[in-house]
Amino acid sequence: MFLLTMGLLLHWLPLKASPETPKEMHIALYPHQVVSGQVASICVPLPTPATPPALAIHFQDQEISVIEVTRGKKHVHCGFVAIPLETKTGSYDISIAWGDTTSNQSKTVSLKVREGKFKETKLKVDPNITKPNEEEQQRIAKEKEEMKAAYSNPSPTPLWQGGFRFPTKGSITSRFGSKRSFNGEVKSVHQGVDLRAGSGTPIYAGNAGKIILAKAFFYAGNMVVIDHGMGIFSSYGHLSTIKVSPGQTIKKGEELGLAGATGRVTGPHLHWGIRVNGILVDPHQLRKVFNHLVEGKRIPEVDR
Repeated sequence: MFLLTMGLLLHWLPLKASPETPKEMHIALYPHQVVSGQVASICVPLPTPATPPALAIHFQDQEISVIEVTRGKKHVHCGFVAIPLETKTGSYDISIAWGDTTSNQSKTVSLKVREGKFKETKLKVDPNITKPNEEEQQRIAKEKEEMKAAYSNPSPTPLWQGGFRFPTKGSITSRFGSKRSFNGEVKSVHQGVDLRAGSGTPIYAGNAGKIILAKAFFYAGNMVVIDHGMGIFSSYGHLSTIKVSPGQTIKKGEELGLAGATGRVTGPHLHWGIRVNGILVDPHQLRKVFNHLVEGKRIPEVDR
């Protein structure tokens, strides 16, 4: 298993155990309250590092992959819970089950979710882009299935190298969750962030992993997708040039291509997306939570 050494400052929730386990266990959630479209990390202690029990963590229809983390002399299993953008305000249960050949136990902890308040972005584009013809609709449907297949087989082990970095130095011009209105009609919800990047600006991998897609798509234009392992993927859209190939192993910070204005866009920029457990989430917030866990420190709020 992937081992990390760090000091975690997390919101710990008590968990009572059976006689076969320590008198008290603690579940850690960070943060303990999120907005729809965001991510929380969850950590479950192990009785002993030598004989860890079987562990299963579920949230709605997500089966949470876990890594083993050392926290001082303690050992915990940690993973990431993704909150779908359409999730309403409320408390939602995360179920944890563990055990061995002699005993099985379960526990639920609550994660508070606030419904996000997102701005509306109004754009004017070529009408041919918002109303694809029959041939283009067939292409879009085919590409959707291609993406679904690519995302369906994530690496079961971590491929990343430390925390995530921004793929370019440009500021955020359109945030995650904003409604996208094209020519006066709401057509979509923005499920990524747009970063300022002029044509020809180098775009770098947010973290290490394996390239699973590198080609032109109708909406995303020239796009690269990286599998970082354990159900975490990042995508980079609207590139003018792609400099990597499917199957290629990529290092964090390695150049993927150049920014551009391909696909459905009004001008050159980078669309950066993150998918966790099949759910599109806010890349900016995911970076903070992920880096807090992997690097063992809190990432300060940054207004980009």
